[in-house]
Amino acid sequence: MNNHLKQPDDELVGVISMIRNKKSSIDVTDQVMSRIYKHQSDHKGKVGLKKNFKVTTIIVTTAFMIMVGSAFVSPTMADSLQQVPGMKGIFKIAGDLGLKVASEQNLMDTPNVSVVHDNTTYTVPELIFDGSRVTLSIERSKADSDIQYDNRLIDAINKIDIKINGRDLRKYDSDKGSSIGIFLKPGATDDSTFIEFSDLRNQKGIPFPDAFELTLSFNVEESKDPLLFTIPVVKNNENIIEMVPNETRTHGIYTLTISKIELSPVTTNITTKLSLTGANDSLKTSIDYDVFDEKGNQIKVISGNGSGGDERMSDMRFEPFTTTPEKLIIKPYQYEISDKKSGQFVVDENGEAVKHYIPELDFEIPIEE
Repeated sequence: MNNHLKQPDDELVGVISMIRNKKSSIDVTDQVMSRIYKHQSDHKGKVGLKKNFKVTTIIVTTAFMIMVGSAFVSPTMADSLQQVPGMKGIFKIAGDLGLKVASEQNLMDTPNVSVVHDNTTYTVPELIFDGSRVTLSIERSKADSDIQYDNRLIDAINKIDIKINGRDLRKYDSDKGSSIGIFLKPGATDDSTFIEFSDLRNQKGIPFPDAFELTLSFNVEESKDPLLFTIPVVKNNENIIEMVPNETRTHGIYTLTISKIELSPVTTNITTKLSLTGANDSLKTSIDYDVFDEKGNQIKVISGNGSGGDERMSDMRFEPFTTTPEKLIIKPYQYEISDKKSGQFVVDENGEAVKHYIPELDFEIPIEE
């Protein structure tokens, strides 16, 4: 699995966010992250959440694990890239290294399914399913150059509904309390966006088939009738490495197990189980982790989901490594909190949230190709 791509410039860095669960039997990570992607503001990577989403807002402030950066390519850069031969695809200029790899290595499908609504054509030009995530791009184009849009496409889309072989996506949820979230992520321009979702096969959920018919519907703005797309999806099995290390570390109240590692050219997926003993403060029991290769190269978080409670199963999805690493170095940490009530971070002189690493829970796992 050799991607041989440089890490993207700062302007191409995608949304990097992960929210750890409160001590709860109900999974909230995907729902919160979906809302973050949907209502992310353009101002210095801050997150804007609508006030009427009280539950989401409460979870965000108490879970406190939010680190969001700009996921937009500037219009100037996007226009310039579009003029370069072979740079037309949305995946190619996305702020997600894995999608860029999918475009570079022709790992994606190109369904080019379109629907016309109010003199605007909505198209699904690209799609990738690598087993860890299903990502499809959506773009809109005007029939008349005089048409002016009030909102970016990401803000215009609502009421997303997904079916797999005619079966509602909710039917693939886990019986452990996790539910599948649908992420609406910024595209390279105002007229493009991404829809992304993952199964919960590593958390007792039903795995997606290797090939299926995807039925996607959503509304735009205040449209009464949804736009409907039917798209064939086939898993790309190229250069996928799967490992089941089941390595465990214990420190204090924490017992952390690395259950599964999946490396593809598009996604790095790490499945963990965190068991807690005598935990009574959700702010103190949330643990995140950074992932490096043996050379110290760190990969960025894409998304994640998991269940709450005293035994927390979770999947975290990261961008891929540019080349297959010899080993993964996993370094768990906790954020320092200045206010337990609001879950506010302590920040350093650079405005970065202060992390406290827990070396007793570190892992070094050799990669077996």
